[in-house]
Amino acid sequence: MAAVAVGASHLVQSTRAGAEYGFALVVVVIMAMATKYPAYRFCPRYTSITGVSMIEGFARLGPWALILFCISALGTVFVGGAGITMVAAGILKATFSLSPSAAAIAITMLIVTDVLLIIGRYHWLDLLMKPLMVFLVIATVVATALVAPNINWGESARLWPQTLDLKTTLFIIALFGWMPAPLEAAVMTSLWSQAKARDIGYRPSTRDASVDFHVGYITTLLLSLCFMLLGTGLMHGAGISFVDSPGGFASQLIDLYGKTLGNWTRPFMGIMALSVMYSTVIAHLDGFSRITDEIIWHFQQSGRREPEQREGFRRHVYNTALLIITASIIATILFLMTSFKTLIDVSATIAFVATPVFAIMIHMVMHGTQVPREMQSGRLLRGYSLFCNVFLSLFALGYLVLMVTT
Repeated sequence: MAAVAVGASHLVQSTRAGAEYGFALVVVVIMAMATKYPAYRFCPRYTSITGVSMIEGFARLGPWALILFCISALGTVFVGGAGITMVAAGILKATFSLSPSAAAIAITMLIVTDVLLIIGRYHWLDLLMKPLMVFLVIATVVATALVAPNINWGESARLWPQTLDLKTTLFIIALFGWMPAPLEAAVMTSLWSQAKARDIGYRPSTRDASVDFHVGYITTLLLSLCFMLLGTGLMHGAGISFVDSPGGFASQLIDLYGKTLGNWTRPFMGIMALSVMYSTVIAHLDGFSRITDEIIWHFQQSGRREPEQREGFRRHVYNTALLIITASIIATILFLMTSFKTLIDVSATIAFVATPVFAIMIHMVMHGTQVPREMQSGRLLRGYSLFCNVFLSLFALGYLVLMVTT
């Protein structure tokens, strides 16, 4: 959960929010985390109860749910994948002063990732993610603690922007859409829960799933606030603007650590930032490949496939999906990468509009006939989920009206 979330949403969007608006958009971050909480919470819980993924849950609602999910997720798969890969490539280029372009590095990185995932699958994914996240949390908290005393709280501590113009509104939408991550990541957590059960040989209890989820979710919120503080303390007060290129932004990001922990830490922190962004690239490719695999298996399962053919068939589908998704991301980088900020914002905005669609579907699965009544969420959480779904729907509708009338 933390690996897929702590990527461009944190290193780019949260840092950029602090750099351009100080601490004024912290309300947006907290609001996004709070209103998406029920949907993120339900996905691993559903899998721990039923033993099947949320994709299967959508399928049991009807073919319309799977089709709607696929359509809504398309923008995040390719545009979002291109954005996070270019950030990772920019960090790699800046850290080691590499001569190839960020695009060339990104393409190489995608190919290497495909090889790792085809060979290692979930076991390697799980082994890589956790130590990287622990390392990131420690380094970022230390850097933030050193920066905080230097922040001009009188100037930077406003809890809302002074002027809410169109540019600020669009950035708020983009920040909200990718915080903590596009809601497809919630569906991925159910697939990873399922994969973990196969990897370790037993299905974790609902309590284990809850602890695992909350550790990841709280970590994403903590790191988002830390990156916003870093952007506020080192860029906002100094009047440093956000560079609109992967390499330029990567250099700024490494500077955030270097200026607080010392210049000797720049290569070290560059490798750390690269590790975190690369973990997001891995999680993105693996998660969407699993989603594709699960959807195709569902339709094949209702056809002529025999149960004993399951493993070989699904491995073939996973590998094919991985290669097609990678090729589409490469095409996006080569032909649509005109502006780094625009690419990130477009992907985040698509995620924002799709959020209420996914949230409502997840609520329907969790509180339908698929889950025994006594295992569904309590009255309070269920009511809160309904409230969040109404809020997210009205927010998205208001944004669409604004775009049509502007």
